[in-house]
Parts: sequence; C-alpha cells; structure tokens
Amino acid sequence: MGSIKHKIIVLSGKGGLGKTTIATNLAYELSTQGFKVGLLDADLYSEAVVHMLGINDLQPEIKDKKLIPVQLTPSLKIMSIGLLVEEDGAPLIVKNAAQKKAVEQYVTNITWGDLDFLIIDPPSGMGEGALDAIDATSQKAALFVTTPQKIALKDTKKIISFAREKGLMLIGLVENMGSYSCSKCGEEQNIFGNEDPKYIAMEMGLPFLGSIPLSHHIVVACDKGMPICETSSDLPETHDFKEIVNFIRIFLEGK
Repeated sequence: MGSIKHKIIVLSGKGGLGKTTIATNLAYELSTQGFKVGLLDADLYSEAVVHMLGINDLQPEIKDKKLIPVQLTPSLKIMSIGLLVEEDGAPLIVKNAAQKKAVEQYVTNITWGDLDFLIIDPPSGMGEGALDAIDATSQKAALFVTTPQKIALKDTKKIISFAREKGLMLIGLVENMGSYSCSKCGEEQNIFGNEDPKYIAMEMGLPFLGSIPLSHHIVVACDKGMPICETSSDLPETHDFKEIVNFIRIFLEGK
C-alpha cells in the first residue's frame, strides 16, 4: 500500500445504489487519462466487478506468495475475490469471527506496484465488511454514492458521519440513477424520487460532484462487461463520469 499515491474508498449507506458501477467506471476513466490505476474489489462475497469488466476467464498470478492483479489495460489493474473462485461454483463462506483477518490477509497480499490511484470497492453499508476494508487499506479518501430516494439519503448521511469518525478525507457525494430520460418522448422522470442530494451534501459539509442518470446505456454496458466510459465517448453519461474524475483529480492534487 505504501507505493500507492492516492487511495479512494467508494462508500454507500446501503446496497443497490450502484456503488460498484461508479467505482468501476471512475477507475477506468482515470486510467484513460494516463494514470496508473488499480481497482480493488474488497467484498469477499461479490463478483460484480469481474462481471462488469468481462474478466471472468482471467486469473491473477501468484509470485512469492503474493497475488499479482490482472492487467486489464496497460494502465489499469484489477483484483477481486471473483477472480479466485470458480464461476457458478460454491460461494465463499467466512465466519464473522474470521472475516476481519481474511480481509486483511487478502488485501495485504496483493502486489500492486506503483500506482497513482487505487479505487477500493468495499461491501455496502456500515457493517463489519466496510469497516474491515477501511482498516485493511489504511490512509485513504472517501467518495460517497447515493440515489435521490429518501431512504438512501438517510443512510447516506449516516455513512458520511461514519467515514468522518474514521478519520477519512471526504472527497464528495455522487448521485447515481438521478433521472431517467424516456427514449421515445424525451421526458425526464425521477424514478427514485424527487429528493435532491445536493442539500444532503451541503448539510453534511462536503462537495456535490455530479449526477449519473438512470441509463439503459449503462445497464447494457455492465451486462456486456464493458465500462460505459469505454463503450462510447460521446454519451452524456460518459461526460458525467469525466467531470467527476476531473473534480477528484483537482481535489486530491490540492492535498
């Protein structure tokens, strides 16, 4: 971890908010801008990153008893438990008492080499899984993901307070699935409610970085195993990710 310049952990107050989609696309976009980037799936029970990037058939090497992440592109390395277990095989089961040690062993036994950014995708929520990932990866900054749904915003306030108590550097808040534009009539609808995350960001004292729409293009890209930032450079969704990445870069360069 000492050879990594910036570590960013992507947090959400509950599951189902698209945290992994945001983390994956931010990592990919950073890598296209010339940075050396790693994406760490720190959830022992998830294979979402593997499927979103279409790397089900790849496996990390083991050298000197250390895991060597999969090199997806010349600038992007990936590590996930999903690369170590058989697809559709028996699920990994770790008892609660051993989970913290398992996460620590997994995270500290990865050889990343020199990186500009490591994007960390932990389990959702404020349970032991997220806490273990935070502790195992040491000093880092936090990026938060929410939707405009009331219950999501309520939990988002809690996860921001949780990260502040843990001493993390707070980068800002990203709204995911903010609005939906009908492909036939062009009318915009707020499928997940009309609450505005900007006010939550203001209330909690951190920047609002932008909004990613509820997009059919993103769903299709994920199912194909390709980040939306890779599939099309001229979509509004890709532009939104670029704007968020630019903010993150400027924010961290000033620290």
